[in-house]
Amino acid sequence: MTAHRIWGLKVFGLVVAMLLLLGGWQGSRVAYAQEVEPHFKCYVITPGTALHEPVTLTDQFQEESFVVRAPQLVCTPVLQKCRDSGCVTPTTIQSLFDHLKCYNITSAGPPLQQPATMSDQFNPEEDVTLRTAQYLCVPAKKTLHGG
Repeated sequence: MTAHRIWGLKVFGLVVAMLLLLGGWQGSRVAYAQEVEPHFKCYVITPGTALHEPVTLTDQFQEESFVVRAPQLVCTPVLQKCRDSGCVTPTTIQSLFDHLKCYNITSAGPPLQQPATMSDQFNPEEDVTLRTAQYLCVPAKKTLHGG
């Protein structure tokens, strides 16, 4: 049960980070109703090709070297979100790269240990500690195969 909760918290943190960072992505490539921010549902995937690709990533917290490993998740835009108060449906996704593919990354550096306060629709204010970067998510195109 604890491992399931930890996995859920990792995915939740990933989705929150994506929503914050994708503000610029939604403006030019994705058309949503103005009152609806993009949401993503992430699926665990059977890893494809194992990689060993060194990259240096810079974000608002730090510049750090990583090794990109196997893909772990595919995140798809949510087309309808329903809660007790009703349903919200954004307009059609209009992007060639309308998904995110998330790769596991590893770093030789120490964890960040940066305190922050996060807010979202489920939790208006939550104190968290940003620790170790675990995924690099890149825009991706998906084609389904028959089945």
